[in-house]
Amino acid sequence: MGDFFRGLLLVIGIVVIAGVIAYIGDRVGHQVGRRRLSLFGIRPRYTSTIIAVGTGMLIALFLTLVTLIASNTVKTAFFHLNAVNARITQLQAQADELQRHVRNEQVVVGVGDQMYPDVALLPQNDSIPDRYVRLRDYYHRVAAFANEQYVPRGLKKFVSPPDADKKLQDYSGAFELTAALQQSPVVIIALADENLFRNDPIHFDFRFLRDLLIFPAGAPIASYVVPATPNNDVRFVLVQLEQFVTESAVRNLMPIYFAQRVAIVGGPANLQRTLQGSGNYRITARAAANIYPHVKGIPIVIQLTKV
Repeated sequence: MGDFFRGLLLVIGIVVIAGVIAYIGDRVGHQVGRRRLSLFGIRPRYTSTIIAVGTGMLIALFLTLVTLIASNTVKTAFFHLNAVNARITQLQAQADELQRHVRNEQVVVGVGDQMYPDVALLPQNDSIPDRYVRLRDYYHRVAAFANEQYVPRGLKKFVSPPDADKKLQDYSGAFELTAALQQSPVVIIALADENLFRNDPIHFDFRFLRDLLIFPAGAPIASYVVPATPNNDVRFVLVQLEQFVTESAVRNLMPIYFAQRVAIVGGPANLQRTLQGSGNYRITARAAANIYPHVKGIPIVIQLTKV
């Protein structure tokens, strides 16, 4: 709001001063016409015209000087436009090159993807020395797994930085982690902190989240009604149910990489025959056990009821 009023005052000031200059020019021209004065021996009527034109030029010069003094952008546009255009062309070429790199290079690991399928579980109120030991062990397991899995796919081998141990100690004693552990156990996950392309060195980061109960054992997670028909594809029905389970788990704060790991561990033996019969059935996915983030997936039992 302050910039707006400052700009408004500047515009008003310019208009007023331009008006004053125009008024003075008009008065001078008027007096020249009345008294038939001349400049440099020029006829009076031409002299008044010269004064009017000169007044307009003076107004234009004043406006130009004010804008040059008030704005570096205008100054650049007047005197450095070619350099600005050259810089824009250079940056556009760099952006195009980066886009070609992204399109042409294969992404081996995407940003936010898990670098290691396992997690580190820190018990509630875990001491800092014990945390450090668990994190150090997890760090080495992640590094070994990443080198084994991703080097053959084109990434460069992970090399532990010289300050890795200090970073682990700092992470172990971080205030946020300590505060979270005072309320519940905590799960540590190793994630890619950016897209990793072929020939990029392997690197990763830790993310922690509280290990809270997502679904208690036996709780319904997702369900929908399926019309039974002879042409029912039971595999499609189950895929649809698994998708609903994943969506429900994400809504309940399960990390997406765990929510997508739906495993059917039990259900009616006659599921296919029932769904290829007649009538409408509600198919329900229930938690097969207490589901926490450290479970690293969603084990479900299928229940079928006629509606």
